[in-house]
Amino acid sequence: MLQYSAEWRTTDESTHDVKRMTKRGRPSLPAETRRAVQTLARSKQGRQMSVRALAAATGISTASVSRILQAAGINRRRGSDSPPQPEPSHGLSLRTVAARAGVSVSTASRALRGSVRVKPETRQRVEAAAAELGYSPHPYVGAQLAAVRKGRLPKVNAVLAYLWEGAGEDATFEEVLQLPYGPGRKFRAAKATAKRLGYRVETFRVREPGRSTKRLRQILLARGIRGILVDAPRYTLLESGMDLSGFQSVSFMEADPLHVDVVGPDFFRDVMHLYLELWGRGYRRIGFLTFDSGSTSTLFARNAGFRHAQHHVCPPENRISVLPLDTMCVHFRRFILDKIPPYEINRVGECDWLLAQNWQPLLTSVKDWNPGRVQAEILKCWLKQNRPDALICEHMNTVSQLRNFGYTVPGDIAVAHTNLNEDVAGWSGIRRPDEEIAVMAVQRIIEGINVARAPSNPPVAIRLPGTWIEGHTTGRIAAPSIPLTRSAGEWIERMS
Repeated sequence: MLQYSAEWRTTDESTHDVKRMTKRGRPSLPAETRRAVQTLARSKQGRQMSVRALAAATGISTASVSRILQAAGINRRRGSDSPPQPEPSHGLSLRTVAARAGVSVSTASRALRGSVRVKPETRQRVEAAAAELGYSPHPYVGAQLAAVRKGRLPKVNAVLAYLWEGAGEDATFEEVLQLPYGPGRKFRAAKATAKRLGYRVETFRVREPGRSTKRLRQILLARGIRGILVDAPRYTLLESGMDLSGFQSVSFMEADPLHVDVVGPDFFRDVMHLYLELWGRGYRRIGFLTFDSGSTSTLFARNAGFRHAQHHVCPPENRISVLPLDTMCVHFRRFILDKIPPYEINRVGECDWLLAQNWQPLLTSVKDWNPGRVQAEILKCWLKQNRPDALICEHMNTVSQLRNFGYTVPGDIAVAHTNLNEDVAGWSGIRRPDEEIAVMAVQRIIEGINVARAPSNPPVAIRLPGTWIEGHTTGRIAAPSIPLTRSAGEWIERMS
């Protein structure tokens, strides 16, 4: 084994290494590869790795690693009797995973990094092989080798931040995970995916009592965290003044004007899918009951999906207007209590029927403002006027309200929910792909970290449609004799 002097390392290490290895007839290694091996060997995790483990992690021979470490004055045992490693799977060669999956090493590497250049079926085969062998890529090696290709070696911290905002100031994240509409499924899938890729996920509350968002940003930067999963409402981040610049960030909700990428549900196709499912079961007067949840763009996407399906398959005489119940309640207060003139209501685009109703019984019986009762009265009036046989809804109290009004579900009115969770267990509706959304978000963040990708301008929005789940709130009735046009039949076949 060759011994290199300290003077060589301090003066011109690369030149002397190349000369010595060339003289002995050995192929010279690039200077970037030697620096990557030395950086990994000096890291906290690399100090516990043997020469053989370092060779497996970096993809070069054991003899080459040994010569590089000796040239740098780093002592390491050659065999596998080094201290135990925190992640034994990092010592498993990527070539083994590639051979098991039947692909090349470069394809396996790209698949495990979530690259879009790999076909989904190939990526699933590689991930299955890695899971079977117990392999997970080393986060430091992935970042170092990605940096080698760019000619620089950054410091890497294998931690992703999960920003959340719970219900109530005293709520803990464990309590938020138990909520049926909370981030439970997304967080668990994100944590498992990050672990498989060599990272871990830590949670941070956006508006922690006694801590500003400026201080939160300083904490994230000081800890070397470069990737953020955003699972907080847009208005929370805007009101708190959270600055996400400089991080690889992906939001589960909305980007504008946060200027971060989005991986979330496809609200447009989900509502359109609900409409077509109800239509296929024989329902012809289908209404949409919204509660204005989410951002304006989300609301527009849901309404557009409903209108799009309605326009293509439903005759004009059976089309029912969307009922934005929260907005109706707010403008009813403006119209009745604040004495806003009728033309102001029309100017903001409210339904004309709101002005045509006889609200005198409600006015004489309601002394104090009661939004819940007002919403119930508006819904009762809307149902009586439009006579729907099916409802697409976003609230968990819809079925109980219908039964309180004397309707049977699904006998008189069928109900389909836009986001099935534990609160509406057993209902018919759409189950959003929360797990797939979280997996794709984590893969996009880690890929961005490894290749030092600049933020997209404009931000990229990836939308994943949900799946129809049959429940007890819908039935199947005999389809009425309402003929479909040829174009509508072709459109249904194309969109299904």
